[in-house]
Amino acid sequence: MTTRARARPGSRAPRIERPPARPAVATRARHAPRPVTRRRVHHRLPPSAASSPRRLAALLTVTVLVFALIGIRLVDVQARNRGRYVRLGLSQRVRTVTIPAQRGSIFDRNGNALAVSVDATSISANPRVIRDPAAYAAKLAPIVGVDPATLQARLSDHRHGFVYIARKVDPPVERAVRALHLIGLDYTPEPKRYYPADPLAAPVRVSRITLGGPDPRQFRIESGSCTEAALGPGAMCAVAVLFDPTRVGTAHAELTLRGDGQPLEIPLQATAHASPSLLVLGATGANACFAPGSANRVLVAADEPATIVWHAVRLRRPVAAGCASGASSPAGRPSASGRSATSGTVSTGARWTRIRGQRSFIVRFGLPLQGGGRDLRPGAYELTATASNAHGSSRSRAMVLTVAG
Repeated sequence: MTTRARARPGSRAPRIERPPARPAVATRARHAPRPVTRRRVHHRLPPSAASSPRRLAALLTVTVLVFALIGIRLVDVQARNRGRYVRLGLSQRVRTVTIPAQRGSIFDRNGNALAVSVDATSISANPRVIRDPAAYAAKLAPIVGVDPATLQARLSDHRHGFVYIARKVDPPVERAVRALHLIGLDYTPEPKRYYPADPLAAPVRVSRITLGGPDPRQFRIESGSCTEAALGPGAMCAVAVLFDPTRVGTAHAELTLRGDGQPLEIPLQATAHASPSLLVLGATGANACFAPGSANRVLVAADEPATIVWHAVRLRRPVAAGCASGASSPAGRPSASGRSATSGTVSTGARWTRIRGQRSFIVRFGLPLQGGGRDLRPGAYELTATASNAHGSSRSRAMVLTVAG
């Protein structure tokens, strides 16, 4: 313990005595050094110079493979399967909506309209956006003519997003509904069938189908679906009538459908054209002898404008007596060259003349008789001719002629 004393004035400062020092041995013994424990610290060495390039190569390989796969996928999407994805995209953006065609008008034989199509509007609603179906039904029912309870039941069915309020209403009804300014209603244009003559356009039943008029025997009812059929507005039935002429010319008849109301008479008219007939087949000269340089020709006459098809075939028979002297070659011997058959086609034309008191369409033609390899050889021939046009063909006629050398 240290005692401090105050110094009096005019006296020396007292000496301060310090406590005796402790022995050094005790101090050393008290603060003896502790044994030191050494710890080993293990430092991780950095990767060797040989392992670092391997990791870089592996990372580069993985990167290249990833980008290669991305490139292959892009080529597959944009080049190889481009059309498929284009169609897929169009199918998600474009859709086909079938718009029903408007029905045409129906007129009677005098041109009066029996059924026509007029513009109308169908009113629909989305029940999911209507909060008060009862109020909607109370306002709409008197205008559209639907029972309020039925209309309220439709508007209360929230399972559907579309219900009809009324279909094909007239323009005044549409304007009255629009004036209510109700939310959730939609207006779709839709044509409506209108019958100006309601009693006449009502459904009728066909009980009997008959043929009359000036020439009913030249017509025959082949088949039909109109007998005992109830035909409503816009309905149809078919009747097949066959024209079976008994003479040439125009025939008239009337097809009559009888049933409810007034009979329906349909006029029928058809023309029968006869097939052409050959009236004359011969020669323009005195006999049927033909020689090179001769003015003799084959003469054909038909009762209608027609095309004449003829064939000449050599016969195995002696030459006619009147042509025997000319049936030799200039050297005095029969010619062995040429053809033994030939054919051709000629037309009569539209001008006619009278032959044997009958209107006839004639044509004259010569035979190939120049003595060449493609002409007829001297001898007896049978010439067959047939006339034909758009209405049929005639029976063939034949004649025997002689070709002189």
